[in-house]
Parts: sequence; structure tokens; C-alpha cells
Amino acid sequence: MNIRALLLAISASLFFAGSTFTSKLLGSGYFGDPVHPLQITHSRFAFGLVTALVLFLLMRRRLTNIYANLHLHALRSTLGLIGVGIMFAGVIYIPASDAVALTFLNPIFAMIFATFLLKERVGRHRWSAAALSFVGTLLLVRPEGGVHPMALACILAAMIFGMEIVIIKILSSREDVFQILVLNNSIAVVVASLPLFWVFTMPTKAQWMGLMAVGVVMVTGQTLFLYAMR
Repeated sequence: MNIRALLLAISASLFFAGSTFTSKLLGSGYFGDPVHPLQITHSRFAFGLVTALVLFLLMRRRLTNIYANLHLHALRSTLGLIGVGIMFAGVIYIPASDAVALTFLNPIFAMIFATFLLKERVGRHRWSAAALSFVGTLLLVRPEGGVHPMALACILAAMIFGMEIVIIKILSSREDVFQILVLNNSIAVVVASLPLFWVFTMPTKAQWMGLMAVGVVMVTGQTLFLYAMR
């Protein structure tokens, strides 16, 4: 097992959780009036793009052959945008612990997709761990009051993230990490800007800081995760 990759992936998960928790605070009104999940999603990619560009320039990288894998970037960005939107809505409308636990099933789905699309071999121990994870999922989606639709949506988000991970794996073997970050956030922020015409409200200073943190922390996690995939 590659210990370095393992530590990078775990560190990335910590940053992902931090960004998600901040979105919960924003959406639940901790910093003032509740911010719409779609506006939070836009900020995640907008400030994520700024962070990615800063890293790109500091590392003195250059964009090369951007059209070679543009279809994969577009698909990855679309999947990420949908998945993040569902996850941010999930942490607002159901307990954050449940939403995060459900969406963080994405490695299980990534493992399943990788066996078919990347022809990777998965041993019995990993399949056993995946089965136990799904048993835990059943406990989360069957509370006393019935199944919450958002819980099912979070499982869908986990599947979407799982497919995104497979695409990230392919891209990370073909392109520079920082180029992937810039292209991903550039495409996603354009698409995420469209709903702002209907949901945008002017943030307060505290909300601006929170929205900025969502993007910066998430891209930090993305950077670590891309290196782990490589």
C-alpha cells in the first residue's frame, strides 16, 4: 500500500469535511440570513478558481494541450457541480453528519466503477468493507420518521462523486495537477453562475468570509486528492 497516497487522501477528506461544514453554517443562518445552496455552490467554484489560479502562478505552470482531454474536464466538472450542489443542500436540510456520511460513500462507488471502467482488481477484503459500509447506510436512510428524500439524494451524490473520482484518476495520469484544478473550476464556475439570477443575495462581511473559505478549503483538499490519485 502507498502510505503517502493514503495520508494525502485522508488529509484531503479533512479539508472536504471542513468545506462542507462551513456550507452548513452558511445555509443554516449561522452568519446571518441563510444562504441558498446554489449560491454556496457557486462560491465554492468561484473562490476555488481564484485559489487554483494563485497556485498555478506560484508553481509557474503553463496550460498545455487543453483541448486534448476537454471532454473529460467538462464531464468531470458537470458531475462535480451536481454532486457538490446536492451535498451542500443535504447538510442544510438533514443532519450534517448524515449528509456527510452518505456522500462520503463515494469511494465505494468509485471502487465499483473502477473495476468496470479501469479494469482494476479489487480483493475480497475491500468488497467486505464495502458491504459493511452499505449496511451502515441503511441505518442512516431509515430513521424513525421515514426515509428523507434528501438522504436518497445524498446517496445519488455519492454515486456521482464516485464517477468523478474515476475521471480524476484518468486525468491525473495525463495532465498536470494544477492544470486540472484550473480547468475544472473554470468550467464549473461558468455553469454555476446561471442560477445566481434567481437565488443571489448580497452577502454580509461574515458571509463573504464563509463563502471564501468554502472555496479555498475545498480546492486545498482537491489538490491533496489529485496528488493522492497520481
